[in-house]
Amino acid sequence: MHRLANERVSTIHVVVTGTNGSLSHSATVSYAVQDFTVTASLASVTVLAGSSGTSTVTVTGLNGFAGVVNLATNSTSCTVSPTTVTGSGNSNLSCTFSLVGTIHVTVTGTNAALSHNATVTYIIQDFTLTVSPTNITVNAGTAATSSLTVTALNGFSGVVAFATNSTSCNVSPTSVTGSGSAILSCTFNSASTINVTVTGTSGPRSHTATVTYNVQDFTVTSNPTSVTVLAGSAGTSTITITSLNGFTGLVNLATNSTSCTASPTSVTGSGNATLSCTFASAGNVDVTVTGTSGSLSHSADVTYIVQDFALAASPANITVDPDTVANSTIQITSLNGFTGVVALATNSTSCTITPTSVTGPGNATLSCSFTGVNYTVMVTGTNGTLSRTTMITVQTGSGSVGGVTISIDRLALLLQILPALLLMVTVATAAIIAVRAHVRGSRDENAERHRKDHLSHLDTSL
Repeated sequence: MHRLANERVSTIHVVVTGTNGSLSHSATVSYAVQDFTVTASLASVTVLAGSSGTSTVTVTGLNGFAGVVNLATNSTSCTVSPTTVTGSGNSNLSCTFSLVGTIHVTVTGTNAALSHNATVTYIIQDFTLTVSPTNITVNAGTAATSSLTVTALNGFSGVVAFATNSTSCNVSPTSVTGSGSAILSCTFNSASTINVTVTGTSGPRSHTATVTYNVQDFTVTSNPTSVTVLAGSAGTSTITITSLNGFTGLVNLATNSTSCTASPTSVTGSGNATLSCTFASAGNVDVTVTGTSGSLSHSADVTYIVQDFALAASPANITVDPDTVANSTIQITSLNGFTGVVALATNSTSCTITPTSVTGPGNATLSCSFTGVNYTVMVTGTNGTLSRTTMITVQTGSGSVGGVTISIDRLALLLQILPALLLMVTVATAAIIAVRAHVRGSRDENAERHRKDHLSHLDTSL
């Protein structure tokens, strides 16, 4: 029997012979030697880490073998299904490995003392995904990038597709084969800290990498947002720059009006500046202060309500008799809501104003009494730094020339013709002087002639 155990699978006929002298008898015993084989359909399986790889294990009965073959593996990461095969049949070997490597899996089939095995080599592949830098500080509205690197492990040559968890980001290219690189670019419009996750996927296998974006910005505000000021006077508002999410950049300040200045003209990080504006005429002016830092730009508006008043006299020309009181109404007109107190004064001690001040729009009365011909009176209204004037001309009803009283209309006519009369007198005087000079010259010439004749006569006598 020991010898039979080592025989090849076959049917063996054993003859047992008994002899005694010449006697000989025999008996034949036929031995059917049975066995089974275990084989794998795939001797090598390439699979991604974390994914299952399979191979078909076949049990083949030899020489009529019909026993139950129990199947088992040498790895807890593998299973066979079913775990037993009767006679001949198939079982499925399935293995899942989480780490990259090359692993030899042995499937052993046993039936009593019989034992056979088959080996399947698993080549577990994978890839890694890394980013650099992992932390980015950027201004709101500006694109910032990070490099993605895919590294193949244990011969990986699959296609890795990229995706992010943010619609504000994109990856270019969107996939790589085996090993390669790509660029992650993100643009966020408001200050915050955002964790962007990039996922690389190849079949069922995926890896992620995270980039933290520190998005910075600043705000520009004004206080007050509305300034009421007199024309010609400076009005101010405080401009505040507030850093968001750690912003420390230099913010340059500018305005849209040449009548305004910001001081200082730049602020680092957070801080204040003073907007000062001076407008010459009444009206509402919207002033915009803009702060810029690189590609960042924010602004704040300040409305200037510029107020003023106008001064007018009615009537502006007065004709009265001498020593008669002349009255004119001084009108104060409010411009753009002016409600200040206007103090009134004149340049003449012969005039009075009642009342001497008016609040906002209103009227006052100018009263003057003169004895002369023409006078010009100036009325001045002031409120703080504002000062406005109006002129009133006062003409008396008559005047005197050489002690003669002349009505104002004749006096005006006389004043008009006096220049012509003076010219005529000047011309006549010049003519008289010229005639006298001519006569004197002729007389002197005749006298000289007579003197010479007399002397000549004396010489002849001698």
